[in-house]
Amino acid sequence: MGQGKPRADEKAYPSKPVRFIIPFPAGGATDVLSRLVAERLAARLGQPVVGDNRGGAAGRLGLELLSKAPSDGYTISLPSSAMAISVTLIPSLPYDPLRDFIAVTTAADIPNLVVTPATLPATNLKDYIALLKAKPGGYHFGSGGVGATNHITAELFQLVAGVRMTHVPYKSTAGGLPDVISGQVHLMMIGPPAAIPHVQAGRLRALAVASQKRFSGMPDVPTTGEAGLPGVDAPTWYAIVVPAGTPKAVVARLNRDIVAILNAPEMAKPLLAIGAEPRPRTPEESAEFLRAEVAKWAKVIKAVNVKAD
Repeated sequence: MGQGKPRADEKAYPSKPVRFIIPFPAGGATDVLSRLVAERLAARLGQPVVGDNRGGAAGRLGLELLSKAPSDGYTISLPSSAMAISVTLIPSLPYDPLRDFIAVTTAADIPNLVVTPATLPATNLKDYIALLKAKPGGYHFGSGGVGATNHITAELFQLVAGVRMTHVPYKSTAGGLPDVISGQVHLMMIGPPAAIPHVQAGRLRALAVASQKRFSGMPDVPTTGEAGLPGVDAPTWYAIVVPAGTPKAVVARLNRDIVAILNAPEMAKPLLAIGAEPRPRTPEESAEFLRAEVAKWAKVIKAVNVKAD
């Protein structure tokens, strides 16, 4: 894919509205982040940037649409780290993200917090891992479903920690949170907005941030590396991608504008509201990052033999 499609006249770009495929339903972090970028990108391009929510199949339906779009810079999308996971998880994937898309830039990260019931005796990550090792399979972790980003992130956590827990998949992360609070489920990887109210109220304990850097909104929570478990760097990330074959000059223009948008001081507050921090890169750095992410998650999925529902 990506070959033989219409090319833009780079000098004329943009001369018409840009379609922004949002591969998740309205209201979620992807939707909010996409619209924050789209609104400001329209001002910089001098053309409307029209959000088009095409949710379904963990973002795959929207990305399939993108893979069939002309390579002219007039269709862009914002996938999450689920895109890198799906390469290995879904053998019948109708597109190849590394072949069929060009990464304009990575956009933002939302860290995954390692949260546990506040009633558990372990108050730090080291003691928590010791608790799990003392009773293999006797503790449960929840997720937003088999193959969900927080499911695979929890599998990475277990591999690195050398522990084994029993997976309890829910229809959504929010649906499983009450069971973590009540103590029926003993771990979940969740984003800061969902966790912070319960941590502040003493219902949940945030043991660590599964990232290389602390989250600015919860500066007292250590990273997994700081807590004694290096190798669990797994925030939920978002990237801007376009169809393969899009002219380099158009990609460079989009990168320049979107990086400026992400780095603008006025973006800090709305990003923090969804638990996100900007992580822009060059197209080359972004492509390298995506290749590394696909390889990382392939190793995890194969090691624990995760099968999609």
